[in-house]
Amino acid sequence: MDARIFFAKPHTAGQQHQWGVEGQAAKGGGQPGVRSLAHDCYCQDVPLVVFHVVLYQPEIPPNTGNIIRLCANSGAALHVIEPLGFELDDRRLRRAGLDYHEWARVRVHADLAACRDALPARWFALSTRGQQPYHGVDYRPGDVFLFGPETRGLPAAVLDALPMRQRLRLPMQAG
Repeated sequence: MDARIFFAKPHTAGQQHQWGVEGQAAKGGGQPGVRSLAHDCYCQDVPLVVFHVVLYQPEIPPNTGNIIRLCANSGAALHVIEPLGFELDDRRLRRAGLDYHEWARVRVHADLAACRDALPARWFALSTRGQQPYHGVDYRPGDVFLFGPETRGLPAAVLDALPMRQRLRLPMQAG
């Protein structure tokens, strides 16, 4: 699938805005190549992005849907790196998070290099193999948090590309 999903752009309460999936034929106008669904929004103003959450090759649709919800509620932007272990229109993904589409900002990247180019900010990898405690960092607006696939985590080469102080330990219970 060559589609890039995006959701609401910052807007004013009561203003009509659009969301849709790029790469498909536009219906009823809108941007070329974008199937858009316009609706009236009565939500509060959407704040600027403070943090970016990056999912590297996510595998489980409900997990990604829940992260969409988390990002929508926290004002973070979500970036998803292909290949994905599911289709973006997967029913379980929609059920878990797309009811928050009005507030979520999601962008799909073809690979990690494309995502890094789009986000020239300070990157942190979260891993059970990280050494830096996550609570020992002075975070700044625009910081990027990279998470690996659910079943295997981030590849060693991805972790090794970041300085040790930017490899945050994600504690997990044994078992």
